[in-house]
Amino acid sequence: MKHDCTLWGIANRAARYHGDHNWRGHTCIRWKSVMSKKSVKQTISAQYFRWVLYERKGTFYADGRSGNSVDVGRHSLDTKIQAEAISSLKELDVKKAVEFGLAQPSVLIAAAGGDDHLAVSLEDGRKSYVKYVGRPPNLGGASAATLKRYRPVFDKFISFAREAGVKSWNRVTKALLIAYGTWLHDEGRAARTQYLECTTILQTMKWLVEEKLIPASCTFTLICEGKVARRPTATPPMR
Repeated sequence: MKHDCTLWGIANRAARYHGDHNWRGHTCIRWKSVMSKKSVKQTISAQYFRWVLYERKGTFYADGRSGNSVDVGRHSLDTKIQAEAISSLKELDVKKAVEFGLAQPSVLIAAAGGDDHLAVSLEDGRKSYVKYVGRPPNLGGASAATLKRYRPVFDKFISFAREAGVKSWNRVTKALLIAYGTWLHDEGRAARTQYLECTTILQTMKWLVEEKLIPASCTFTLICEGKVARRPTATPPMR
């Protein structure tokens, strides 16, 4: 038996197999619903690096792992709008140039329109700080156990910040960190845990400022105690 191997013939047989009595009038519609659109990749040569811009599950990503003298990684651009993705890609290109020593921090500030608009995404800042803390112990790096403790700290804080509409470290404020500490308290976390997590975020902010990745105006102080003083118990009256 000969079969029609054209697209129309294959679709018609599929419609017959699924018991569609009116298959001739619906074959094309049914076939189109099965077809999936592949992500269209666009190569962009920015000021410093070559990037591949693509969409995955509705979100745009930038891939700079190939075609450059250094591997600048793959990054989410945190947007579903192509115009915004291209704009974010230009900022990312300059940030990576500063990170790899191909440009001065002042270039990043100028490209972002001044200190007030200079931004480091929460995930990028986290990676940079953890990489710094994970330097060799003889250079002052932390132990493997300490690095392991940092992972859930950043996971929780970044999730909390994003729910509050904060996507970059330069938008992390004292009020946000107090709100986070309050949330930890309400969740029943011990005072020692609250101290560890809030202190970690403060140390990260301080390091980002020292490295001139975010402006000095982002600096703030917050008093956080590792222990909660017990209230004195009332002394019963003497009889």
